[in-house]
Amino acid sequence: MTLTTFVALFLSVGGAQETETRFVLSMEQEIRNVIDAQSEREWQSALDALQENAGDQHERLVPQLFLFLRQATTTREAMAFGIIRQGLEIPDDHVIRALEPFREGADDAMLAALAGVLSEFEEEEEASELVDTSPR
Repeated sequence: MTLTTFVALFLSVGGAQETETRFVLSMEQEIRNVIDAQSEREWQSALDALQENAGDQHERLVPQLFLFLRQATTTREAMAFGIIRQGLEIPDDHVIRALEPFREGADDAMLAALAGVLSEFEEEEEASELVDTSPR
């Protein structure tokens, strides 16, 4: 099954989990601890702390990474989503599932941000199909 097929199937059955779409300050601090780590040991310890609070399918962490990305003002902050995703080996389907609740009632800026993240998984055209960016 391709990722596009999986996403289409997932969206059609309404498999979205309950997701916090607002910042959780403790999680923001844990994300900052990862990107501010000064050594490999600090970095691994910070990643381990994030993993403990991430949820079985990263349903608590991924939305927080997305919100962190949206408010990023530095290159380091903007890279946090990808660095942490790679460090924790978060699967594509966990990211897609965790971001689904952001689509509901999203404005154009939110939809564009979602398309930007989802474009990492498929060609840009295919990711755009997941998020309706047509004028309302």
